[in-house]
Amino acid sequence: MGIFTQFKDNLIGVNKTIPIKEYEKFADDLGFDFILKDDNTILRSVEEFDLFLRNDPRVIKNIMKGKANGIDVMIMEYQYLFYFGNGRNKNLCQTVFFFKSDTIALPHFFFRPRFFLLDRISSFLSNKYIEFDSHPDFSSSYVLTGKDDESIRKFFTNNFLSNYGKCNDFWVEGVGNKFICYIPGIRTKINEMNSRLESGFELLRLFCNK
Repeated sequence: MGIFTQFKDNLIGVNKTIPIKEYEKFADDLGFDFILKDDNTILRSVEEFDLFLRNDPRVIKNIMKGKANGIDVMIMEYQYLFYFGNGRNKNLCQTVFFFKSDTIALPHFFFRPRFFLLDRISSFLSNKYIEFDSHPDFSSSYVLTGKDDESIRKFFTNNFLSNYGKCNDFWVEGVGNKFICYIPGIRTKINEMNSRLESGFELLRLFCNK
């Protein structure tokens, strides 16, 4: 199943909830703290990410928080109101992986898998995407945007662009010493959580060794 199909299915409700006891056990296995629901303290601390500036009501819940390999990590469910238009809306919920490390200094960027027809039209109309003539495979597979084109081009070096497959199908946003990974509208299943977490650490390694 493609990421666009997954996203579409979850917008119409194919996104099963996960029992709290499964989150609690996974957090305990990692040595993480489990927090049932954010009191907006976490939300205020992550509002520099565009994802967390969506429509209210915004809710962060089922939070697993701790350190792994000396890195600050949070895994959380984030829910916000998604507008379809014509007066229709739905609460959209996804698992978000948060990483914070003083070993990185990221420009504010965002990248995600490319939706070929939709992004080709959008790029033609606005030309807002950052592309690399030296790495056409990356630019044909991923959409990269950000607030400082020059800084982002300097940061995304040959090593990173050559190993972009480690990103999997994550949507990634970074700024300063932190970044988040998620797939919109999709809760990560518990039996896939470790694999997704490792993908996030692979990204961190790429950021450190760019």
